[in-house]
Amino acid sequence: MRLLNEIKEERFIIPFLHIPSGVKPIICAKQIEQFHRFCDKLDNSDILVIMGYHFNSDDNHLNAIVSEWLKKGGRKLIYFNFKGETNFEKFIWAEEIKKENKLDLNKTDESVIYNIYIDDDNCKTQYRSVLDKLS
Repeated sequence: MRLLNEIKEERFIIPFLHIPSGVKPIICAKQIEQFHRFCDKLDNSDILVIMGYHFNSDDNHLNAIVSEWLKKGGRKLIYFNFKGETNFEKFIWAEEIKKENKLDLNKTDESVIYNIYIDDDNCKTQYRSVLDKLS
């Protein structure tokens, strides 16, 4: 993952916590503000790290934002895939990226999506490894 070692020093990490709710996609003014802030920061980012999110169909409003962001080019998604529960092969947007030969589950420099398998035993070391490379 040579690319991750070449990240510019001018970077910041913005946590975005999406809290599940029965009302989709937005339920209050504060959530609208945070959602807008997330979209602005994401547009100015080259790397998105996702943990604990499975791209389920109930959250297509978020999935669409991520997929459109990836399609703009020069961007990387680092996805911590707990026990391989998320299969990118089933997503139309990931298939489009794969057709362009930019989805590589082996995490090469040309990859757009880094699909990192984690489980109960390796999650902390995998996370630390990625953080060290992003630092």
